Amino acid sequence: MPGMDGVETYQALRVLDPEVRVLLTSGYNEQESINHFVQGGLAGFVQKPFSASELARVVRRALTGVSVPIAGRPNPSVESCNKP
Repeated sequence: MPGMDGVETYQALRVLDPEVRVLLTSGYNEQESINHFVQGGLAGFVQKPFSASELARVVRRALTGVSVPIAGRPNPSVESCNKP
């Protein structure tokens, strides 16, 4: 992502396709990471380091549209590999 951070990349993708499904990966904790995406719309979150099976589960849920809301926010949806 030369020249752009994750938030800027996400915003550019949403301009190109408002329905794009974006998975966020971060070494920071989930709540701290998703707070940068106040507009919501993330399809999932995977905490680093993660296993291939954790990533596959979150990707599968993102592709099928299964999501869970971010606490305290009205419309966003994020699926975390840290949730059962």
